[in-house]
Amino acid sequence: MARVLNEIKETTGVRLYPVRGVCVDSDDPHSPQDSRVEPGKIKRGMLAERDPGPFPISVTSGEPDPTRGYDRKRSLFEYFLDGTRRTFLVAELATSSMRYLPVLAGQISAAVVNRARDTGRIHVSRHDAASVVALPGGGIGINQGDLDELRDKLRAGTRPFELIVYGEKGIPDSKKPMDLAIAKINDAMQQLEIRALEDLTNRNLTTASSMLVVDGSVQFTRIPLENRSWLRNVVGVSKTFQTNLVFTKDKREIGAVLVETLRSVGDRTPAFRYEFRNNAYAAWYLRIRDRKQTDMPLSGIVKLERLLLTEEEFDFGLTSDVINNISLSILGERYVTPFGKDDRWPNHLYPIYLAERYQRGQLMGEAQFLRLF
Repeated sequence: MARVLNEIKETTGVRLYPVRGVCVDSDDPHSPQDSRVEPGKIKRGMLAERDPGPFPISVTSGEPDPTRGYDRKRSLFEYFLDGTRRTFLVAELATSSMRYLPVLAGQISAAVVNRARDTGRIHVSRHDAASVVALPGGGIGINQGDLDELRDKLRAGTRPFELIVYGEKGIPDSKKPMDLAIAKINDAMQQLEIRALEDLTNRNLTTASSMLVVDGSVQFTRIPLENRSWLRNVVGVSKTFQTNLVFTKDKREIGAVLVETLRSVGDRTPAFRYEFRNNAYAAWYLRIRDRKQTDMPLSGIVKLERLLLTEEEFDFGLTSDVINNISLSILGERYVTPFGKDDRWPNHLYPIYLAERYQRGQLMGEAQFLRLF
């Protein structure tokens, strides 16, 4: 097929100015995975746990380290989902409305790994991937007829691309065009994750005793409200998180709370409640590694999330037993570790690490991918 930029130019007639393929993904692996949570919308002091015990709460029942010799047959978790993307600025576009806008391209994927309960062996049970290109549309960009024609051509190529359109409703003054394009690509990646969730649910593979861990937040904003039950047996685990959120009435930022209180493996906070786009979530923090083993005060602490689904959960929150059982199963995922392979190892769950590694290995090399343009 013709190179993608040539195809765009010939089909739409726009003026394109190629660039050298600048990677626009965050270079910081420690950027927060819960960045969608807006601090101003948290109601301080709101809990999503019924009658939590004294803070901090220990889920280890006084045992020094309940995870040594941990029998994974008792774990609540059997499936692990991770999504990834690699995105580049490949051109700039001058529109007839005198806008100068970016053209982005990238590779997105989502993978589910399954751990066999009897042997502990991990295998990839599902992997979806796509190549994408993001262009401006609507009044600020390319007209819909040209976009439809281009979409068909890109899908029919020997290396198919999915067309993503951003800015159809204009670009607010508070937003950068680049950020809008990246957000649209991220939404497309989330759609792959949602497709995997739907498949696991429809096949009755996720249950209360065979739950799914999602790498990051469970804020799947593209799931229709009537299908929120797909998240019934799903827990989000964020390796990195915002430290300036304020959940407590005394107005302390969560980073300060965690440093002062979560000192031992198995210590956790109560489950705090927050809302986002008409959904309510329970979020709590759990120390999974001894502070002496790490080089940063908050290393070894992960953030856990679960959507509040039933009317009872929405009104009163989760029971402490549910939260403790989930937390104990997360503690059991500490071994094996990617120590020396990933600097986030204190917060990594090994099956999620394997899902990340698998997807990276399946992506086309950077130079090979950029040659398509």
